Amino acid sequence: MASTDYISHERAELTLCPPGHDGRDVSLFNLAQALYDKFGRQREVGDLDEAIKLHHAALELRPSGHSDRASSLRWLAVCLSDRYDSQGAIADLEEAVALGHAELALCPPGDPFRATCLHNVAYDLHLRFKKLARMCDLEESIGLHRAALELCPSGHPDRASSLCWLAICLSDRYDSQGAIADLEEAVTLSRAELELRPPGDPFRASCLCDVACYLQWRFKKLARMCDLEESIGLYRAALELCPSGHPDRASSLGLLAVCLSDRYDSQGAISNLEEAVALGRAELELYPPGDPFRASCLCDVALYLHKRFEKLARMCDLEESIELHRAALELRPSGHPDQALSLHWLAICHSDRYDCQGTIADLEEAVTLGHAELELLPSGDLIRAIPLYNVALYLHKRFEKLARMCDLEESIELHRAALELRPSGHPDQALSLHWLAICHSDRYDCQGTIADLEEAVTLGHAELELLPSGDLIRAIPLYNVALYLHKRFEKLARMCDLEESIELHRAALELRPSGHPDQALSLHWLAICHSDRYDCQGTIADLEEAVTLGHAELELLPSGDLIRAIPLYNVALYLHKRFEKLARMCDLEESIELHRAALELRPSGHPDQALSLHWLAICHSDRYDCQGTIADLEEAVTLGRAELELCPPGDPFRAACLHSVARYLQQRFKKLARMCDLEESIGLHCAALELRPPGHPDQVSSLYWLAVCLSDGYDSRGAIADLEEAIALRRAELELHPPGDPSRATCLHDIACCLYKRSRRLARMCDLEESIELHRAVLELHPSGHPDRASSLHWLAVRLSDRYDSQGAISDLEEAVALRRAELELCPPGDPLRSTSLYNVAYSLYKRFKKSAGMCNLEESIELHRAALELRPSGHPSRALSLDSLARCLSDRYDSQGVVADLDEAITLAHAALELCPPGHLYHGISLSNLAFYLQKRPQNPTARRYREDPIKLRRAVLDLLPPEHPDRPSALHSLALCLSNRYDSLGIVSDLEEAVAFARAAIKLRPLGHPDRGTSLHSLAIYLRKRFQKHAAMCDLEEAIELHRAVLELRPSGHPDRASSLHLLVLCLLDRYDNQRIVADLEEAITLGRATLELHPPTHPDRASPLHDLALCLVKRFRLQHTANDLNEAIALEQETLQLLIPGDQGYDVSQRCLTEYLRMKISPRVVTMSGAPGFVSFDIAAAAAHAYGRPMQPGCAVITLYEQSTIQAAAVFVHGMH
Repeated sequence: MASTDYISHERAELTLCPPGHDGRDVSLFNLAQALYDKFGRQREVGDLDEAIKLHHAALELRPSGHSDRASSLRWLAVCLSDRYDSQGAIADLEEAVALGHAELALCPPGDPFRATCLHNVAYDLHLRFKKLARMCDLEESIGLHRAALELCPSGHPDRASSLCWLAICLSDRYDSQGAIADLEEAVTLSRAELELRPPGDPFRASCLCDVACYLQWRFKKLARMCDLEESIGLYRAALELCPSGHPDRASSLGLLAVCLSDRYDSQGAISNLEEAVALGRAELELYPPGDPFRASCLCDVALYLHKRFEKLARMCDLEESIELHRAALELRPSGHPDQALSLHWLAICHSDRYDCQGTIADLEEAVTLGHAELELLPSGDLIRAIPLYNVALYLHKRFEKLARMCDLEESIELHRAALELRPSGHPDQALSLHWLAICHSDRYDCQGTIADLEEAVTLGHAELELLPSGDLIRAIPLYNVALYLHKRFEKLARMCDLEESIELHRAALELRPSGHPDQALSLHWLAICHSDRYDCQGTIADLEEAVTLGHAELELLPSGDLIRAIPLYNVALYLHKRFEKLARMCDLEESIELHRAALELRPSGHPDQALSLHWLAICHSDRYDCQGTIADLEEAVTLGRAELELCPPGDPFRAACLHSVARYLQQRFKKLARMCDLEESIGLHCAALELRPPGHPDQVSSLYWLAVCLSDGYDSRGAIADLEEAIALRRAELELHPPGDPSRATCLHDIACCLYKRSRRLARMCDLEESIELHRAVLELHPSGHPDRASSLHWLAVRLSDRYDSQGAISDLEEAVALRRAELELCPPGDPLRSTSLYNVAYSLYKRFKKSAGMCNLEESIELHRAALELRPSGHPSRALSLDSLARCLSDRYDSQGVVADLDEAITLAHAALELCPPGHLYHGISLSNLAFYLQKRPQNPTARRYREDPIKLRRAVLDLLPPEHPDRPSALHSLALCLSNRYDSLGIVSDLEEAVAFARAAIKLRPLGHPDRGTSLHSLAIYLRKRFQKHAAMCDLEEAIELHRAVLELRPSGHPDRASSLHLLVLCLLDRYDNQRIVADLEEAITLGRATLELHPPTHPDRASPLHDLALCLVKRFRLQHTANDLNEAIALEQETLQLLIPGDQGYDVSQRCLTEYLRMKISPRVVTMSGAPGFVSFDIAAAAAHAYGRPMQPGCAVITLYEQSTIQAAAVFVHGMH
């Protein structure tokens, strides 16, 4: 009958059995069973509730001992278990278990229902384990299933079912405890069940799925592909048993898809993934909206599509995966057990889409979803480690995008929380250590806190300890820890960190053989580390290794690959370093090529374009320094300007860029002498300095180079303001180099050089004094053994020599010679600087010769110049200088000893120097001038007249080489005027004297007030004008000569080495004017100046005879005018001293002898006397008187003389001129 009719019938039967009726318990039981059957068909919970109520009532009527009590217990338990399945109320399950245990007690061994009872209790305990995760329930369930199985021997109709449920429970225990034996037994039991489910059995498909599932799990545990292959085969067989319309087809499609996805994960065959996607889509079609399994299916298909995206990078797969995950999430609202899973995978997909498209909204969504997932997982839940880790990754990505420190801080906190949930032994502990280390390293990059870097190193080392040697994944932490150590080396400069970094990078490289995708990266950083070690230790092998590794990296990157720009740039840097070390042009050439190739891969808008422009400019500048090709310098300027355009105001690299362009412009100024380049260079250096305030690490560099440019500007323009500013900048730079700073000595030297320039310009001895003190300070910083000691000795000697030139203190010259000799000892034979040192000692000795006339100094100077010349063979850049200096010394020895061979050799050497300085050469004019000077000394005789012509022609040639604005033109005019004056003295050609005057005037115009050589030019013009006065007796010439000498005297104050000469010549001019105009004031001034001249020639002075004679002559003239006996007596005494300083044969000896005789005669006869025999002549023994005065017999022919006429007195001027 129909179920409704059956239930109505049973209700009627129950009505007939009121309470107290013997058959009421049966009626209650029967009605309950009828309702349960209906529930089984229609799933209406009301039927089940009523059935349970009726079973309870029946059970109360079947007390302990009742024959049907066990039956009531059994079916009430079944109904409660079913209601638990429907409603999830744990009380129903607890009661079902209790009732099952009570029934089991009523079914002793041998009872036909014991096996069923064992099975039912085991089933309910398994349900309770699933709910409460109490292992005791699972253990008891397994025990009961084993007991039930024993009661279902082979052939028993329920054996298959017992095998099935025992396998399920063992599988669950494997999930909880991981004991492979449980899984092995589950596989065995399920295979046994399958044998009991032959084709056609309605449960065969389910059994096939169970065996396939256990094999799949064993594959995941043991990675045996045979298990996975068999599992796939079984799932395919099950699918064949579930054709279209079969209720389990969707499940079979899903399970087969999962296995195929696993096989893709193991073997990478895309066909497996494609089939998994297809099966998933087919499964999804069988789960229409509203189906409880649709969400799970949506999630699975989304996962397969995500995997395919990871394989093929098709954005359509990722987009669909996001859509499906979002659809699944909508079906898993708040409270759904799988909502966290959907949030998890949807977050991952959004993160991946961000990685592909860079849309920050995706990353924001990933963070939001991740946080939502975390809120669903209670603190302490082990599974919580995964979302903690993932959200930390998303936050780290957002930090990399937006640079928000709060993201990095939270990322570190989450990674640390994840690490706490992954203790020692956890399979993902290494992963958490890995990323936590990365985050700490990033925080160090942002904040510079060394504790973060230390933590990164510690975590990295801990990660390495978890990865066994030889594990390929070990390459990544080896690489990362090497990076952290390299950072710590850059911070703390500890070589042990760099050494370990190199070892780890090398170990990582060994795990990344040829073909490995990260081999290039390992080559890259290992090269950088070797380059850094070279920078620290200078071992060329490190640099060679860096170049080799860099080239190997380049070979792995195809042409046109944008990432190739980085290794191109780096290898170019290594080659440039090797060029700086070994000076091999091939390295510089390749460096330029690589930098240019890198620049092509960094077009306009590329963030590193400026960097490539920067280094390419440096390389071109270096090539210019080596080869002097102006095109390289022009290119450097162009590249530098292009870089500057990419560094607008506010850019942190603008200062460096300004500095570089300024340097190139300064180099071009040095080459082309274009002031616009120097002006711009100064402006750029000033701009760079403004961007480098006090405390900036590069301020000292800007101060230095700006000072250099200003000093160059002073050298070119002569503007003292440039020099003043350069000195101020040098002093500011010195404050940044305190005692102990390795650059302090260089800075002291630079200040000393600038002060010397100012001393030359302003004639301030205090500047020269300070310059010397600074050079002494430099020398103290370069003790014996220091590589720069020779240079310090050199410059201190130069400045002492300069002070000697200004003050004439012989102690300065002596010290300069001693320093030069010390410098020479530091330049032994074979030293490239020995020839320069020999030259410097020779020059200092030559100066000492000029001071003391000691021939030993000149002789040694000649020897040293010859030695220097031998070290400067043909082609040596300084050979001309040595030839010229040796010629000068030989010329001076000729002046002292009169050996014509010395003069001939000097002329020969001067000719050789001139050949090395052809027209157009910087020193051509100087060589011509020197040769003219030596030729001018040739003996003056008719046969040698051509030698007197040559000097003037050479001087004229020199003058023609010097344009009006040339700094050496005044000197050339001066020298030519002197030659013409000398030829006038020899040949009497008045036009020579006229031309000498004209050239001297031209020289004065080019030496205005303040010029250091103005006094010399005024002095020379005065001499030429006096000569012209003596020729033409034009008083205007004499007047101008006197005014010029007075002007010269003002320029030669007390202490000036040439003051005596100026006083002497002014005396002669005043005497000339007195002789012409008889102005007593001229004579009085001449006497006063003569006495001043004599004071500058003490008794030991080699030229004292001349001022003695001059003053005597002046006093005699005044005696003639005023007849003051004291004047005559003093004149006689002065002339006596003069004669004692001379020896027979000296140029002025005879003149002095005659003058003294005349002065004595004047003393004896107060009147002017006449010749012998003339009236009034007074005869006396003049010979005896003269002999007494001279202190020795008179020379023959001088026994009797008369008073000289005026012409005789004038002849005395020859004495004066010759002596001086």
